[in-house]
Amino acid sequence: MLLKRFLSFFKEYNQTILKSNQKEILMLILMIFNQLKSINASGLSEKYLKRIYRFFERIDDQLLESMQMIYNNLAMAIFLKWYQMSSSYRRKHPLIISIDDSVIEKFGKHMEHLKRLKSSDGRFVRGYSLLAITIAIGSGPTIPIRLIWHNRNDKQSKLRLAYSFLREWLGNLKETYHLDEKEIIVAFDSWYLSFEMVEVINELKVSWISKMKKNWRITAMVSQNSYPVRQLGIWKDFWKVVNIKVGDFFSRALMPNKVFSIWHKSTSLCYATQASTEKGDAILVSNTNFKHKSFVKYYRLRWKIELFFKEMKQVLLIEFTHFTSFNKNLFLMDLKFLVYTYLQLIKHEYRKYKNYTTGQLLKQIWAELNNLFPNSRNLLKYLQLHIINKSQNPFYTLYIKA
Repeated sequence: MLLKRFLSFFKEYNQTILKSNQKEILMLILMIFNQLKSINASGLSEKYLKRIYRFFERIDDQLLESMQMIYNNLAMAIFLKWYQMSSSYRRKHPLIISIDDSVIEKFGKHMEHLKRLKSSDGRFVRGYSLLAITIAIGSGPTIPIRLIWHNRNDKQSKLRLAYSFLREWLGNLKETYHLDEKEIIVAFDSWYLSFEMVEVINELKVSWISKMKKNWRITAMVSQNSYPVRQLGIWKDFWKVVNIKVGDFFSRALMPNKVFSIWHKSTSLCYATQASTEKGDAILVSNTNFKHKSFVKYYRLRWKIELFFKEMKQVLLIEFTHFTSFNKNLFLMDLKFLVYTYLQLIKHEYRKYKNYTTGQLLKQIWAELNNLFPNSRNLLKYLQLHIINKSQNPFYTLYIKA
């Protein structure tokens, strides 16, 4: 059963947070399944609500960091399974590391550390800024390696936080394992395309792929067959086009789908091509001379991090956390990210669920819970009884019952 598989992953990977608090944690997880917008909406009686809130009073930076370690351990488990495959498999299904950020809008008036931020639809909202770094094997499920909540008091920019994490995490992998540069691809959009980011990834000797802004000025080497160059009476196989906007360069190209060798001060010597993406035509750029089809394929895999944010907001309702405390909100949101991550692991481990959406997986788990308990109120009563009864553990009882 899907529920039992989920509980099995939950039991295996979260020993650092389960421990003596496992009853309260389990109750919160099950309430998240039911997509409740607040703990108060669960219908629990006052004494049980007080017990859960007392648990939240014990949340500190160490507990939040332990949640991040769980993501790291899960990512390493995925990496090791991928690394045990043949080199030909790893080249065909490279490890895609995506970087992006999103605004998590909050609706409370007295929450700590809220910032005025611009959302993806152009609105200015109050909320938290989240930097996410995710990992996926080729087109497989995406899981977070690191979630960085960018506080208004943070002195480091999101760009610096991103490449600092990559330098440490990927650096450790490269030291321990022999990896070809085409086996790991770091994908990000044009906001993260900078000299510092490119320098760090090039030092690590892995591939990167990004979208380039069309108003950037480049120098490019072109041929007679690919670009209308003036020969001035002298025959040359290649001609250098200097100081031209990248958008103008590709609009004049005879073969825009060709991969061109270009130079820009932020990227040094690299390769670029024009491709169709989810948001229209774009100029894709990389430090690796991929074929045009590979450029398009690998950059489209970056779109999975956008779907990751979408599912967290629309399916797991991450924006609906109601604590005024910054740490409490972070912990409840991290629990929701943990639920999402375990569901992605199920998709990764069991082919049967490969094409399921996160919403479909949650519905099936809740359907299985309803088979065990006629309705959610009965389930919560069951958990309440086990919280009182110290001799029984609701996690293992439910696991066996499933």
